[in-house]
Amino acid sequence: MKILIRKALSFEGFFLIILSILTSCSSEKRFNDVKLALHSENIYAHHMSAIGKQFTDAQSSKIVKISNDTSRYLQEVINSIRINNELFFKDKKEVELVFIESVNPFYYSLPDGRVVMSSGLVKKYIKTEELFAAVLAIELIRVEKKYYKMKRLIPNGSITINDLLTFQKLSPEQNEKLYEWAYILLRRSGREGIAVLNVLQIKNKNILDFTLMVDDGRILTSAERKFKSFLVSHENLGEISKAHNVQNKKYSKLLYQMEMQ
Repeated sequence: MKILIRKALSFEGFFLIILSILTSCSSEKRFNDVKLALHSENIYAHHMSAIGKQFTDAQSSKIVKISNDTSRYLQEVINSIRINNELFFKDKKEVELVFIESVNPFYYSLPDGRVVMSSGLVKKYIKTEELFAAVLAIELIRVEKKYYKMKRLIPNGSITINDLLTFQKLSPEQNEKLYEWAYILLRRSGREGIAVLNVLQIKNKNILDFTLMVDDGRILTSAERKFKSFLVSHENLGEISKAHNVQNKKYSKLLYQMEMQ
């Protein structure tokens, strides 16, 4: 895995980018239709991507190298979500999946299409393909809809992982929509949407491990409770349970490669 790190002074945060997320099913819930002017959106998207590249370049020695077979397998997982939601994923940019060596569990994405997960996250918590797909779905939505906090950072030394994760921290209401849409897209892909709840529960039960991603544990507890309410009220929802704890051989190879770092 690959981790980008840098220290920076931050300007005061100004806005939140929230793009309306479209769907072919009019009966499904939508994101709040609040959108920043296009030129501002592009400026901040480029700013975030540049910071992410700077971090990645500085941490090149910590990028976890995975086999070509595993890379192709992970691309298949990405494609399974995007192809089955073609009306949602209109931006056809290539998604680059990066693993960074770190004991701290975290994940994030950047507007240029990079999705980053730490080796500590995968080895300790994301033990199955369904959990992996749930994390991936959340970040694919961010990439597609540029669903990030708008914040400008002024270079002042190295970039830290805290700097990058700051862009990911949205309001409780915005996160609520993000999780709901991840569930919907997974279900459309023939995957287990319940895995989104499992990811929330993992973070909630291990809040001290996830302090890089979560500032206030009460917010995460509330997010889990509201997502459960969404699941109960959602049509076609069967019995709420954990995603099947099944490891396929291809995903097991990814775990093995994480362990070898």
